[in-house]
Order: sequence, then C-alpha cells, then structure tokens
Amino acid sequence: MLADEPTAALDTERGTQVMELLRRITRERNAAVVTVTHDERMISGFDSVYRIRDGRLESAPHNRGTVPGAPAGSGGPLAESGGSPVLPS
Repeated sequence: MLADEPTAALDTERGTQVMELLRRITRERNAAVVTVTHDERMISGFDSVYRIRDGRLESAPHNRGTVPGAPAGSGGPLAESGGSPVLPS
C-alpha cells in the first residue's frame, strides 16, 4: 500500500489513528505500507525510515517507540510487521 501524506490535514489524535490503522493492515494482510510524510511525529514506530536529502535517498536512524504527543492509551509501536518504511520528505 502506498500512502502519500495520509495525516497531512489531521490533528495528532486523528493522525495517530490513521497510522495505527495502517499498522493493523500490515499485520492482518501481511503487507507492506510505504508512507511519505512531512510530519516527523508520525515516523516513530516504523521498521525502516528513509529520507530524501539533496536528491539522494538515505537511511535514517529512528526510534521505534510510540508517536510523540499521541493520546494516552493509543497503543504501542506504529508498525510491527517487517517492510513498513516511511519516507519523510
């Protein structure tokens, strides 16, 4: 699944819900989700994170924790399946 800016027009709570839905889809369907986002709050928890910097694709270190600012009780890591990279631009 490709998701281009899935949280762009959403507040943190709704954005977190969307990202958790994407996580659930990857788990239930044994699928991969590639997400492109400018929202750095939403990249935490993905298995792989890449950045495009000066026209070059590079791997980026990240924390697989929960989303900063997420509502209490909103769940654990965003992505648990292998193959769920996110591409912040």
